Amino acid sequence: MLSIKLNVIVNKDRKLEIQLPEEVLEGEHELVLVIDKPANKQKKSLNDFVGKVNWPVDGMEYQNQIRSEWK
Repeated sequence: MLSIKLNVIVNKDRKLEIQLPEEVLEGEHELVLVIDKPANKQKKSLNDFVGKVNWPVDGMEYQNQIRSEWK
């Protein structure tokens, strides 16, 4: 058995043409097609994370403290 995984784009006409690799011999075969639902990939902005981290000190105070250690 040969397993092939492809990412494809389905157009409005719902037709799909694939080129099989040379390992697939000519003749009758059984083909199983599994279609996953597309994942809801909503792009996030860095602004979505603003204020989400509970930081125990003031950010500017912490930056200044760290920078003073560099001197």
